[in-house]
Amino acid sequence: MNIATAPMNRVLLVSTLGNRDVTVDGQLIPQDDFRTACEALLAELEHDRSAVLTRLGAPILERIVTWILDRHADPDYRPQLRIYLIASDQEDKRFRHTDTIPAARLLQAWLPHVFDNGSIERVSLWRIDTNPADYDDAVRFYRLLIGQRALPDPREFAAIYLNPTGGTPALSFGLLTVLAPFFGERTVVIYMPARTLRPTPLDVGATYRQFQALDDAMRAIERYDFAHAAHLLRVAMAPLPLYAFAEVLAYRLAFDFRRALQRLEGTVIPASRGTLRQLARREQDTLHRLLSDAETLEQAREPVPDRYPALLAELYGSASIAWEQERYADFLARVFRFEEALLRWAVEHCLRLPTGVDRDDRGRPRSLPAFQAGIAGDPDLAQHVAASPFDPTRPPTRDLLRHLLSLPRLADDPVARTVRESSLALDSLSQLRNRSIVAHGFAPVSREEIEARCPNPLEILGRLVTATGYDATVHPLAMSQQGLCAELRRL
Repeated sequence: MNIATAPMNRVLLVSTLGNRDVTVDGQLIPQDDFRTACEALLAELEHDRSAVLTRLGAPILERIVTWILDRHADPDYRPQLRIYLIASDQEDKRFRHTDTIPAARLLQAWLPHVFDNGSIERVSLWRIDTNPADYDDAVRFYRLLIGQRALPDPREFAAIYLNPTGGTPALSFGLLTVLAPFFGERTVVIYMPARTLRPTPLDVGATYRQFQALDDAMRAIERYDFAHAAHLLRVAMAPLPLYAFAEVLAYRLAFDFRRALQRLEGTVIPASRGTLRQLARREQDTLHRLLSDAETLEQAREPVPDRYPALLAELYGSASIAWEQERYADFLARVFRFEEALLRWAVEHCLRLPTGVDRDDRGRPRSLPAFQAGIAGDPDLAQHVAASPFDPTRPPTRDLLRHLLSLPRLADDPVARTVRESSLALDSLSQLRNRSIVAHGFAPVSREEIEARCPNPLEILGRLVTATGYDATVHPLAMSQQGLCAELRRL
């Protein structure tokens, strides 16, 4: 039989210890004499070990250890159980008569004697010398064990069992609230009901993981990381409409408005009630408008400036998220998409020239003939373009669009001026974008690299989105984000 120590056969038990956890000759030891009686047995143990161990008993602990060893029995790997007993040894003499440290030392000898097949790897003691009935002292004791690295590495064990049945309620509380989270996902709390032969396992670890996942999901939503939040809400077994709504917002952030609507109308709205239903209905209206605007712009051959602002606000929101999440290459990509779309909007708004991107079979924008005709039909504009190096017979570039906004008669137009000046301020990022992984190279993109060229990029984007009529201080997804957070708090 292979009895080599290996993760699959190593098991850990941590147990609190009370005055009812040790018997002598089948009888409980009176509480007032508990420490004195156990110390006397310890002294006797030195002279007649076998006789003392034969008289001792630990009904609860023996049944727990037997159950654990049976649970991990394997024909090839004998289980190796390491045991930690938590015992009191108070400095205050008024309460020392109830201390369990002498009883723990008796059990340290008794357990390997009873389970003499080599399954008990080691029995160790953790001693609390403050008041074991005080919750603050108990929590501080467990945290001190962690801080002093006195706890075994949970990765070394296939399973970890915590027995809070004995001892004071404060020690049991600390065991569940401090050690259970520390030991993590392999932790099983076991409870020994009265008049039963076998313990009941309680998967408290799963409950902790569920609450942790909910907490992490809340933080992800606060960061607008809806895709990660949806995954965490699934892990936490949150109600279907909640994690589905997080998925809706993740689709919206990806500008996949159609799939967002399908998920919203197919899952969230039918399964939701009350405030969540109201939130979903508002999101439904927003998504329909965004989808309509996006599809109109995709096919536009005439100026449709009213279709841009909501999408520009979405793009600004997406850029601000990328910046806050320190995804600077993604931020750079959004800046240039935002700038290009903003220039198209401004030209359509100020000059009524179509700039749609829908292309024919030859790859030419279908709006180009109307764009050229609009320039030709405006003498001032035709002269302005003729004096420039730009070719209006080709699809309009950012530079051409910016040049159109410098038309002298637009000098006092607040929209044209704001867009033109802000676009020029962002131009310093062009070379970085072209050399980066979002375009044609592998140049580094970091906050430092961006701010060295443009110290306040978000402020510039904010001025631009404000020019379209949107409040740059309010994130376009803020209402849905805050609503989802509120729903989670009600769980």
